[in-house]
Amino acid sequence: SKMPLLSGELGKTAITVQNNYVQLENFQITKYGTAIISNGEHVILRNLIATQLGTQTEYNAYDGRGLIVHGNNTLVENSFVLNATAEAIKLYGSNNSRVNYCEVRADNPINPTDYYFLLTGGTNKSIIENSHAERTLGLQHGGHGFDMKDQAEYNTIRNCVAKYTSFEFNFAGVRYNTLEGCSLYGASTEAKDWHANLVIFNGANNNLIKDMYIQDTWSAISWADDDDGYVGPGGDRDEVSCGYDNTFEGITIKNTNRILNVGGGTNYTA
Repeated sequence: SKMPLLSGELGKTAITVQNNYVQLENFQITKYGTAIISNGEHVILRNLIATQLGTQTEYNAYDGRGLIVHGNNTLVENSFVLNATAEAIKLYGSNNSRVNYCEVRADNPINPTDYYFLLTGGTNKSIIENSHAERTLGLQHGGHGFDMKDQAEYNTIRNCVAKYTSFEFNFAGVRYNTLEGCSLYGASTEAKDWHANLVIFNGANNNLIKDMYIQDTWSAISWADDDDGYVGPGGDRDEVSCGYDNTFEGITIKNTNRILNVGGGTNYTA
């Protein structure tokens, strides 16, 4: 059978899941502000396609969201998000959840996706695996491919690919996480193609990065500090630090300008 198409308007949410044990499958969603917000626990979101979310024609419009998960023990599987201007797939305070075989892409040059896959808001013991983030070259900004930010502990990202964008650990509340078996591909070794790299920012600590492949980058790994400006619940965890007590094991790097960049780059300070 055909997948139903929901075509909406900016500022609206296509589907909100409030109850537990809901299974939502086989929907196409386009031209809303947000595709799906899921607040229930033990929810399954499967075979979903969400495109053109948020204002596509204004660079400063941070209004497009794909699949936003708050409930624990949620499965997001076999789903695709294209051109969500703010956040494509986000787990916020969602524990013991899993994102599996999902793909996020951005090709809108004016207001491209900011966060492709994001674990934040106290998300713990969740998994992203077998998933793909890809940014078309020449967009207005680099975005964040697979990102753990502010508060995220004991999570795992494994067997994932970032193309022309990044893997990031950001803020001191990001700790005890594992990144394993992932691959990162940049466009070239020139500074203009800085967007693809493995980043430790602003005090992220005690994380494990293992068995990773990095190719065609200006900087393969970056340790840096910047004034992000975001203050999450319970206080500011944006430390003046390039991160500490992180472990790198079995990292393969091919064709890079620099293996490790400490500070420098754009506005970062060591």
